[in-house]
Amino acid sequence: MNQMQVSLIMSDEMHEGYFNIILSREISESTYYLLNGECEEKKVSRYEKQVLRYQDGIYK
Repeated sequence: MNQMQVSLIMSDEMHEGYFNIILSREISESTYYLLNGECEEKKVSRYEKQVLRYQDGIYK
C-alpha cells in the first residue's frame, strides 16, 4: 500500500514580488506479511521537498 501526504508552506523568501511556496511530500510504502500467524506491517517513508518560485506568471 502506498500513501502520499502533501503540505504547502509559504516561504519567507520572494521571487519577482511573490512568496515562494515550499512543497513538502511524505511518501509511505507499506508491506504486509505473516509472522507467527499474525499480520505484520513494515512501513518505509521517504521525504521530498521542492521550492516553487513565481516566474513568468506561474509557479514553477
